[in-house]
Amino acid sequence: MNYYIIPILFGNNSDTLFGIENDVYIIYNLFYKYYLKSPDIWHEPYIFLNENSILNNIKEIIINLNNLDEKIIFIIYFSGHSNSKGHLKFYNNNISSTILLNFFNNHLKSSAQIYFIIDTCYSKTFCKNFILNNYNYIEKIYFMGSCMENEYSKEIETEYDSHLFKYKNINICKKFIVGIFSLYLVILIKTRKILNLLDFKNIISDKLWKMISNKYKQTIYYEEF
Repeated sequence: MNYYIIPILFGNNSDTLFGIENDVYIIYNLFYKYYLKSPDIWHEPYIFLNENSILNNIKEIIINLNNLDEKIIFIIYFSGHSNSKGHLKFYNNNISSTILLNFFNNHLKSSAQIYFIIDTCYSKTFCKNFILNNYNYIEKIYFMGSCMENEYSKEIETEYDSHLFKYKNINICKKFIVGIFSLYLVILIKTRKILNLLDFKNIISDKLWKMISNKYKQTIYYEEF
């Protein structure tokens, strides 16, 4: 059975974070390039920023996919805050992995896989409650997070690069703030010319992440369930 990939990007800003929109936009540009190359496999990425970062906003997206013949793969990207329990801070609620997976399972009518890319503090903690036995339609979960359960996910200021914003741009500036994990994920995939974005295991094993961990004290984490 063939797969159809649906990227859904969430970003919720706060006074203490400045690069959320930039994070989401560079990830959008990355995914959009895959969509242009393979529109029969990839859907154009959905973006839900700040007040639109509400779980119920994707209900119709999930329901409308239930008539597809292909098996569905969701890529859920989130940039923003997470608390020490691993709950992602959406606009109107703190969302645990259990709440999010139940939401998908309740609206799906056919089998799906879910790939999480999470750029938040304590991001490993988000996947501690993954339990597959209770889901009728979620057959596999892959997780890539920006740091361990006791670490912060950091932002940096860097030089503006138009290649990162080719399809969806920000206000032109000399420098911009962006999450370290999101930035280097995009740079790694572009530099290594990775064709399969779903190959989390090989992406995470790249020596780049060891350099980042040593420099920024932020350890990239991967797990599959």
